[in-house]
Amino acid sequence: MKLHITPRLRRPPLPRGDSLRAAIIAANTNGDTSDTINLAAGNYTLSLAGANEDAAATGDLDITNGSITIVGAGVGSTSITANQIDRVFQVLTGATLTLSELTIRPLAKVPNTPPPTPPLSKGRGEKA
Repeated sequence: MKLHITPRLRRPPLPRGDSLRAAIIAANTNGDTSDTINLAAGNYTLSLAGANEDAAATGDLDITNGSITIVGAGVGSTSITANQIDRVFQVLTGATLTLSELTIRPLAKVPNTPPPTPPLSKGRGEKA
């Protein structure tokens, strides 16, 4: 199935039936094994905060099954922004996501991510 989304640059955020989020949810639940979402030029900003769910309803855009391809109108013309509410995408086991001709920005903080763990040794078995 091919879904075509055109942003409407206005506030408040787009209604659920006319948004990138709605297209992702439709692609996740339509029963097809392969979907393409074509994005018109514009910035698509995630605005529904809420982490720790895997249905794309809030926070990041969860890709739950099948293969989804998202094609923008050009790297300098189409962007998806996490708006610091979550990461942009989460691809679950068994699903695939292909992105082309778009920019993902900015890198958002990922909630509940622990800091990096320091090394336990300096090498050759020596304790740090």
